[in-house]
Amino acid sequence: MEHVVAGSVGGIASILVCHPLDTVRVRLQTDPGCASAWECAKKAGLRGLYRGLLGPVLAQGAYKAILFGVYDFSKRRIGDSPAALFACGGLAGAANAVVLTPVELVRNKQQTSSLSFREALSFASYRGFGATLCRDVPGVGAYYVAFEVLRGPAFWQNCVAGAAGGAAFWTIALPFDHIKNRLQVERRATVLRILQDTSLPRLYVGYGSALLRGIPGAAVVFGVYGLVIDALA
Repeated sequence: MEHVVAGSVGGIASILVCHPLDTVRVRLQTDPGCASAWECAKKAGLRGLYRGLLGPVLAQGAYKAILFGVYDFSKRRIGDSPAALFACGGLAGAANAVVLTPVELVRNKQQTSSLSFREALSFASYRGFGATLCRDVPGVGAYYVAFEVLRGPAFWQNCVAGAAGGAAFWTIALPFDHIKNRLQVERRATVLRILQDTSLPRLYVGYGSALLRGIPGAAVVFGVYGLVIDALA
């Protein structure tokens, strides 16, 4: 239970710190008018950078409870070799996608439009679920392997290990994240159409902003996670 609580607290802290960078990444992927991260940030403004925050914050309890709960449960039964850790992370990522898909769809609608949370909520569905699975199964697997290899007893060690996990996740996951976000934002988008008109470099548009968000975000998650685990011990 302590892993669920610690993960939830760490996740909420990460969302509050890093949500504006999520907004920039989504706009880079879905708005042809945004040529750079700085241009996207200027176009959105401070208030716009925090659009879509409510959904992820409200979902963090369930999101991190599933992620850390399934991972801890799987790890105790499968083992802690690198291959086993990757499998445990993949299982956690798959379970997590069930919660995350509609939450991210609502967030993306808000980040790329002027819809209120209540208006965007009417779009909640599982559109993009397959792409979310393709992103989170290998991505979360790599995330936990990197963390477990580098983690240590000190707060700073958990932060460094979390940062490495964040970098590993986005390096693997970004092309699938690009496809998912376009499926959720563009009404007529299909996977085939996206792949036909998008080169591999284009699938990695927003990689810098993803790392800029993912590295400190994961560092906050695992740093706070370690502190809460120690406090509950």
